Amino acid sequence: MISENSSQLHSQNENHIFADDKKKIGQDLIELFVSGFVEAGGPNRSILILQDEKQEHLFPVWLAAHEERIVKDQVEMKPSASNAFLTQQKVFADLGVKFQDCIFTGISAGVQKVTLTYEKNKKKSSVYLKAEESMSFCIAQKMRFWSSIELIQECQNQQLEVEQNAAQSFYEEGLSENNQKYLF
Repeated sequence: MISENSSQLHSQNENHIFADDKKKIGQDLIELFVSGFVEAGGPNRSILILQDEKQEHLFPVWLAAHEERIVKDQVEMKPSASNAFLTQQKVFADLGVKFQDCIFTGISAGVQKVTLTYEKNKKKSSVYLKAEESMSFCIAQKMRFWSSIELIQECQNQQLEVEQNAAQSFYEEGLSENNQKYLF
């Protein structure tokens, strides 16, 4: 379910996506909202959950270790989270830079890629980053999230594969001394 706080996390301004970004992706984009956070244990990575307004598409965004706590606090709307990027926000405001959109553009070797769009002195520009390292910044800047349905499905499939591999590893750890597998 989409968090009631998601409207506070996103700007409700007009659509700022550049036509060129849509052409590069070659697909229609849907807007996504912060929906939740899944804290992983062991070697697994924590996940930011994004969801469309109709709650038809669930998008897992894998997070780097240094992003986990900040994103979790942001999703839970903890006061400490609002202070994490206070300095950057002041600097960007002073420079006249306004970040607008976070567009998921692809996945390569298990790494999700994003394009962050921004405006400075009425000139639009963008920067390309790893999603796992930029989600807390995007949330703090109240950026809008966008992805194609095809990319959402691809990421869901990869997440399912990771979960199946983890389940298989757990099963294989149940080997006895005689190399016999325990029956569950």
